[in-house]
Formats: sequence, C-alpha cells, structure tokens
Amino acid sequence: MKVLLISAYLGRKGRELPSFPLGPAYLLGNLKGHECSLFDPNMAEHPFLETRRTIEKADPDVIALSLRNIDTTQSWDLFSYFQQFVATLRFVKEISPEARIVVGGTAFSMFPREIMDRLPEIDYGVFLEGEYTFPELLENMGHPERVKGLYFRNDGELFFTGRREPVDFSRLEAPPKEFPDLDLQKYKELTFSIGVQTKRGCAFRCAYCIYPFLQGRKVRQRSPRSVVDEIEDLQNSHDVKDFFFVDTVFNYPLGHAREICREMIRRKIEISWTAWFREDLINKRFMIEARNAGCHLFEFSPDGGSQEALDTLQKDTRINHVTETFEMVREVENVRVVYNFMYNVPGETSKTVADFYRLLFKMAAKCWKKLEYVGLTNIRIYPNTRMHEIAMEQGIITKETNLLAPTFYNPPPFNTAYMPMKWARAPLHEFFRVSQGIRNL
Repeated sequence: MKVLLISAYLGRKGRELPSFPLGPAYLLGNLKGHECSLFDPNMAEHPFLETRRTIEKADPDVIALSLRNIDTTQSWDLFSYFQQFVATLRFVKEISPEARIVVGGTAFSMFPREIMDRLPEIDYGVFLEGEYTFPELLENMGHPERVKGLYFRNDGELFFTGRREPVDFSRLEAPPKEFPDLDLQKYKELTFSIGVQTKRGCAFRCAYCIYPFLQGRKVRQRSPRSVVDEIEDLQNSHDVKDFFFVDTVFNYPLGHAREICREMIRRKIEISWTAWFREDLINKRFMIEARNAGCHLFEFSPDGGSQEALDTLQKDTRINHVTETFEMVREVENVRVVYNFMYNVPGETSKTVADFYRLLFKMAAKCWKKLEYVGLTNIRIYPNTRMHEIAMEQGIITKETNLLAPTFYNPPPFNTAYMPMKWARAPLHEFFRVSQGIRNL
C-alpha cells in the first residue's frame, strides 16, 4: 500500500521555525511492507503547490495528516494552527479524493471527537501513539473495529474502539532521518530544530498540563546507549551540529539523564543541545556534566512566580528550588538559561504579584548576561486537566466553550497587574529596562 504522511502546515511562513517532524518519522520508522514517504509543507518554498506535486507524484492509497499543535499556547503570541490544518485537509482531499484520510498527532488526540465531528473529510483518527495503531489500521481498512485506539465512521456515525495500552518505547526503532521529499539539510540550518526523544510519559501532575493524559503517568525510557547511538548517528552520518531533547522533562529520572550525559562524554561526542529541566531535580554537579556533554542552554519552566502559585499549579516543588538554579547558573561557566512563567494564576493576590516581581528581578540580577530570555504567558486551558476543572468551577468557561480556539485563564482583577504583553519572552536588555520600575516592590 502506498502511504504518504504530511505534517500539518502551520501557516506562519517566515515567523515560525519548523521542527523536524519527529512523530511522523517514528511512525514511518515502524511501518513495514508499505511504500511510504513523508512531506513537510512548512519547509517548502510554495507549500500548497509542492503539496500538490508531492501527492500527484506519490499517488497514495492513504494520506495521513499529523496535527502536532493546535495553537502557539502563548498568550503573547496568539495564533491558531487549526484553520490552516482545515485548509490543508480540504486541499488534500480535493487533489486525491479516492485516498483514505487518516489524522493523528498530539493536537488531534486532545480534541479527537470535536475534530472528527467538524471535519467529515477525515476517514480515520488515530488516538494517542500511532506506532502500533496505524500499521494495524493499514492491515484492517475493511474492519477498523478490530484496531484499538481508533476513531472511524460507519454509515455516518462516529465510533471509537477504545484507548489502547501505551507502546513499548524501549523497543521502537529510532526514526530514520531520510525520506523522499524531506531534506534534512533544511532542518540542520535551524538551531535546535531536530529532536531526540529519550522517554515518554510524565510522572508529574501540573495543573495545566495535558501530557499525563496523552502519554500516561508511567515513564517509559529508552536505554541511554540507544539514545546516544542515535545522537552519534545524527552527527556522523548527517553532520548535525545541534539538537533538542523533546522529553517533557529531561532530568527525570535524574539517573537516566546523567547516564546519557556520561555516555556522550565517554564517546567524546561534540554536539550542542538543549532540553527542558526541572529545578528541583538539578544540582551543580549535574549541570556541569550536562554542559560537558554539550548542553549550553538550560530551559526551565518554573511556571509559578510565588510559592502560592507553585502550589496552585501543583508543581510539587518549592520556590527556593527556583532561586537555587540562579546560583548554579552564575557559578557554572559557559552556560545560558531560559525561564518560563505563567501569570495571573488562580488565587492571585497583591502579595503573589509582588512576590513574582521580586523573583523576576532577583533572577535577572543573579543570572545577568547568562539569561537568554524570560517567557511570560497566561495559562492555556486544555481539557482533561485540573485547570479545566478550575476554570469551569469559576465560570471562566462553560461546557459550551470551544477549546479548539485558544482559550486562556486571565480573569480580573489581576489581568492587568503584570508587565505588558509586549515584554513577554523578553531579551535581557528589555527585561532590565522594565525591571527598573518594579525593583522597589
């Protein structure tokens, strides 16, 4: 069977930095016995024209669209990708009306029934991980009810076959990095565009986060050796200079992350990388090991700017864990840092606002030139999260609220208590210019 995977077009050419389509690559890496290709319109000079040419060349029996993100998730840079996805879907259907259309990806799995109901052009929807579901679907097109983790239509009625068990991530093959119509060189030109995944699942319970629902609370790890084998292949076979660990939290479990870093050091792999780190699971010794393994940019997302905010967000950490990273960054040479926060969280008070400002100024003062930027956003409300429940209880949203559209938690009276939106994700010099006005709080 001829299968074509297409990454959803983001619709922000020139403003968005595309990432290598890791999810579809994993999918195709685990497909056997089919004629497969992968196309990413985000890297095309003329996205829709080249999509047409790719479809006409492949003449596929099945077209699978991967919807990774529903929107930017950032209130300071608000943009929905869903309408572009709809346009791409209908364009594809017009070009290849006989092909069966399959949709999957993280964003689809957030809103599977809503998307299937809105878009009758979709024949099948793959819920959550697709490495087992999609190959089984290709073998059971006439009997989709046999395939777990699948949405399908029968006589106009929508059915769901039930959630399937998570894949055994340790047994999946690393995704290949070469496909027809996909040029790795274009991704290499973008810093940290290529992703490497060491684990799936998130053991934490952050109130706003949907990943425990999408990937499960049980952490499924690859062996450190297989991870570093993939990194070494990216460097030796493809001359990749940098990459991003796409795990929800790289340094959990800490021992697993440490083994990966030590294996990279042992093999003398000289490559630059970054990742998301938890503040309460890092120490100076590990930061040095990670730096020696090639990490010169540490990305933290404390999210809460006060202890009260951390508790409300169910971060299971203390504000001193955040401030301790300021000292580590100052003391460890040749590292830079990013901090991301959410503001106007439920239960905000004048005190928590002031605490947040003090923390931001202390961070800027301690980290100084090592501070790459500060990201500030309101909380994006997603289904199947505690924040969804809170927003419902407070009347911020109702059962009729369309969460496919970017929806943020930002009620009065503290919706105007923070820095103007234009300073969100501020570089250091902008942050310090603003912080002069709040340092005496």
